Amino acid sequence: MKVLNVQVHNDYLEGLEQSRPATALSELIWNAFDSGASDVCVDFSRDPTLPDHVLTITVRDDGVGIGGEGDDPDKLFGSLGGSWKKDRRQTGNGRALHGQEGEGRFRAFSLGDTITWRTRVSRDGKVAEFSISRDKGTKSFRVAETAPDTTGATGTVVTVTRVRDKPAPDSPGVREAITREFALYLQQYPTVRLTFDGVRIDPKVLVVGSKELPVLNCQLDGHDAVTVKTTVIEWNVKMERALYLCDEDGFSLLEIPPGVQAPGFSFTAYARSAFFRELKSGNLIELELAPGREAVLDAIKESIREHFRARTAECAAGAVARWREENVYPYEGLPSGPAEAVERQVFDIMAINLSTHLTNFEKTDAKQKRVTLRLVRQAVETNPASLQTILGEVLGLPREKQDELAALLRQTSLSAIINAAHVVAGRINFLKGLEELLFDEKHKDSFLERDHLHRMLAANTWLFGEEYNLTVDDETLTEALRRHLALRGEDPSEAQIPVLREDGRSGRLDLMLSRVVPQPDPYKREHLVVELKRRSQAVTAKVISQIESYAFAVADDQRFHDVDTKWTFIAVSNEMDESVRRKAHQRNKPVGLVHDDEQALTIWAFTWGALIQRAHARLDFFKKALEYNATKASALEHLQLVYASYLPHTLSDDTIISSEVSGPPPNPLIE
Repeated sequence: MKVLNVQVHNDYLEGLEQSRPATALSELIWNAFDSGASDVCVDFSRDPTLPDHVLTITVRDDGVGIGGEGDDPDKLFGSLGGSWKKDRRQTGNGRALHGQEGEGRFRAFSLGDTITWRTRVSRDGKVAEFSISRDKGTKSFRVAETAPDTTGATGTVVTVTRVRDKPAPDSPGVREAITREFALYLQQYPTVRLTFDGVRIDPKVLVVGSKELPVLNCQLDGHDAVTVKTTVIEWNVKMERALYLCDEDGFSLLEIPPGVQAPGFSFTAYARSAFFRELKSGNLIELELAPGREAVLDAIKESIREHFRARTAECAAGAVARWREENVYPYEGLPSGPAEAVERQVFDIMAINLSTHLTNFEKTDAKQKRVTLRLVRQAVETNPASLQTILGEVLGLPREKQDELAALLRQTSLSAIINAAHVVAGRINFLKGLEELLFDEKHKDSFLERDHLHRMLAANTWLFGEEYNLTVDDETLTEALRRHLALRGEDPSEAQIPVLREDGRSGRLDLMLSRVVPQPDPYKREHLVVELKRRSQAVTAKVISQIESYAFAVADDQRFHDVDTKWTFIAVSNEMDESVRRKAHQRNKPVGLVHDDEQALTIWAFTWGALIQRAHARLDFFKKALEYNATKASALEHLQLVYASYLPHTLSDDTIISSEVSGPPPNPLIE
């Protein structure tokens, strides 16, 4: 018997011997295939009284044996890193080689405490057999040669005893990891067989499809262009997702999480590049700070994301066609523009994954499917953040699947696009509907300033300027003062004395809006006061005089003297008389301004036509970008859905014409 002492530091050897079971078994399997084996079997013997406890692990192959490629076994086992594969790229039968570092035989000791290699190798026309064994914790291998084998068959049997059972080497997770790692190799060499615990690993049975992604050419600073070829394999069973960084021949050098959200897909990606072999050779492949590593990984991950976007669209197309046939799909016709097209894409992605994870979804009746899909549509349209609640509490989707879909929305940032599109579309419809109410003779007598117009404007104060937020509706000037004092942090009870106009009567505002001006001084305030007039009442000199009396009463009140507050008063109606029109169109003044004084008090006069036109102008860019045009039908339907309680009977009794609306959709729970 010969004893070989390993030339290596203890800490390095101990590090190799702490590998995961799947990694250690993979190394033994790769060594077998690198020896030219066509048939590799991994078997486990178990304690009959404790069937979950593995006694021994055996890896058997029909290769050329240890040293069969011309290397001396003494050299192979006497040092770490002395592999015969160092200067070779292929086995004797033309297959690509995997290992070059000579570490695999040491990683095997993470499986158990004693390992024996019994190998048969052809020497001088004869087959010699010898064994090599080692106990963990020592640095010595024992080599013993036996009598020549008369069968002529070469190969190696590796036996691991005193097996570690935590983690279990025969667990389903280990089998999955072995399947993932060798899937590409087994597809590349279909005559090769790998059996694990009595069951042949056949990727063809488990693979839904395999796709070669477009070749990547990554330009890196100080480095030649890095070429990466990526293969994605989709599984028909649940499999932990993984991205393998491989050399150009497809041999795995490192397994990492893919970092790609692809709900509904179980996949493994294999990125092949000489760049990864270079990193491995320099012991840099696991370092995030390795030059160029993260840039290349980002490009790979983005190509994988693009692949699954296309795959999701393919799957969604089939499901959508089926839902249309069943009349449960919640959209009709073609999208009205890019924004709605994006919205439908988000809906399709969410719905197809929902139907995948809710196992009984396709078995439910049409009514239940319709309700479920409308719930998802409503959440996508009006509040994508509410999807988490709907998917979990209403539809019962598992938490991990909720997180996957939520991450998808965060990743694509489509929820913000959809929300913004709905805000703009809703405003466009509101303006169109407001024009109909103000100028259509049908509603002349029934559309009232205080009961209808007032309340609708209270919910749409952006019409007067984006900077205003409604705080008080229909207050007397006395209440306005109370509001102002409260904003200043003073006691509102100080505003007990009414603010009176010049004739001694108490003034009353039709609408008051307020905002805090964002300035370093917290005591600066701004108020907007709007005087609404019925269509029959034009903005006349008398109306302006009335507004001025309101405004001056505030400005002259002792409680507002020398207070840094800006007051803006607006009078608006359908018509404007000539005297006011002249004042509202003065040279070197903004259109509509009829009074501006040193006390930061301005008074404006507008017709509804001019005010609506100004709002249209602000929305025009977004309208063109969204390719959205409001029709009379869509505008009236929007008002009916959102402001039904504020509308006159002439409109609330109208029949809804359009089935596609830009505002909130009907309640999907009401059939």
